[in-house]
Amino acid sequence: MKKKINNDVYNISQRIKQVDKDYYIVFETKTKKFEIHHKKQKGGSLCLVLPFDRLDVRTLNLVYKTQVKWFKENIMQIEKNNERLERVAQTNTMDIAKSQLFDIIKYESNTTSDDHRYFQTEWH
Repeated sequence: MKKKINNDVYNISQRIKQVDKDYYIVFETKTKKFEIHHKKQKGGSLCLVLPFDRLDVRTLNLVYKTQVKWFKENIMQIEKNNERLERVAQTNTMDIAKSQLFDIIKYESNTTSDDHRYFQTEWH
């Protein structure tokens, strides 16, 4: 069951209308989650489900940040973060490969002459 929120402690239900007059807040009793809806949104009014258990300034910040006008900036931030994660992963992979190669070389240098055959390739 959905219950429209018209009043709350921090007046978020009214302050959200400063971001866009067509926003409103609903509390879904089944999931115990707050939802942000927009009266004029095509395909349904639900915009987002809040990850917070109460209405406070985080709600306003999240709604403002997720507006369409910030879409391009948000995508750029995601891409920048993905590039950073990729560089970190590549660096970690190279570090692991270097360490393993060092261990192989160290092992090879400490083996007897009979053990060298394990590191030779035979072509048939």
